[in-house]
Amino acid sequence: MGKSQRERILYFDLIKLIAMLCVFVCHFTRSLEAAGVGFDFKILPDTVFSVYLGSFGVTLFFIVSGAALMYVYEEKIDIKTYIIKRLKGIYPLFWLTYLFAFFITFYENAGMNQGIPKARIIYSVLGCDGNMLWFGPNFYMVGEWFLSVIVLLYLVFPVLRSGIKKSPYLTFGAVIVLFIVLLKIWNSPMPLECFFLSRLPEFVFGMFFIKVIRTPKWWLGLAGAFVLILAAICSDSLVNTNAVLKTEVVGIAAFCFLSWCLNPVKGPVIEKISSFVNRYTYGIFLTHHFVQAQILQKFTGKVLQSSDVILAFLLCMIVTLAATVFLFRLNKKILERGRNNG
Repeated sequence: MGKSQRERILYFDLIKLIAMLCVFVCHFTRSLEAAGVGFDFKILPDTVFSVYLGSFGVTLFFIVSGAALMYVYEEKIDIKTYIIKRLKGIYPLFWLTYLFAFFITFYENAGMNQGIPKARIIYSVLGCDGNMLWFGPNFYMVGEWFLSVIVLLYLVFPVLRSGIKKSPYLTFGAVIVLFIVLLKIWNSPMPLECFFLSRLPEFVFGMFFIKVIRTPKWWLGLAGAFVLILAAICSDSLVNTNAVLKTEVVGIAAFCFLSWCLNPVKGPVIEKISSFVNRYTYGIFLTHHFVQAQILQKFTGKVLQSSDVILAFLLCMIVTLAATVFLFRLNKKILERGRNNG
């Protein structure tokens, strides 16, 4: 039986759920601040294991993405089919979400920002507008810097897969060397963590995990727990440690620990959660920050108590889920109609 026919690895989706919640909560707090809302309570702290909460979620997602792709495509891959499938899974929903966000913003602002060169709309078409903001204003709406990074990681996956299959240790070692070089030479308005090559260690570790380690091991889980405990205890000492390096080490440790803890978790309820996460996680990543900004701007100038913060958070979650489900289903209908007409 081919890998693509195997049952879904549930702990992948459970870890993705944790990643999604970390990013959602982090952006909720930042959106409160951006809207000028006072608050005396946070849903979660800004840092976890000495790493910024949003970065912790993103690193878990990159690791799971590499592992999931290797699990599906280890035995066989048709590169053309693979690329078409990946891009179709990313761009149509992104474009649809972008259009809704664009017209909402256009209406609110009574027009477009005339100071931005119109040619820069190409950044939004390609999904790299979030990262290109470091080099000047553009028409960014949704997707963050994360979108362009995951697209590029997906595109280089076939090459990385070949290396991991032939020489997993050498390939992973080469990626680490490249990462160290980037740490030494990086000099750009764009933070290193937003450059896709700097995220190769996480992505390739996920691939390496599936190829070499295969299944979660107790000793690896305990080693991960040890690193996490050490990072939490030594948080003050790690303040000046390179943020990208710290994030990736903690992320890998967290994946090792979580995969070991969550691997035994089975059952119909977990399968339903897995199915939900698999279907809607990407859409939530696209919609959540825009939705939060729209909702929380209504509270500008207010000071929210803990109960108010919780209610605002729940409201953001409900509206984000509703928007995501709507856009997902609309996108599905559009694609199906396109296939039928084609």
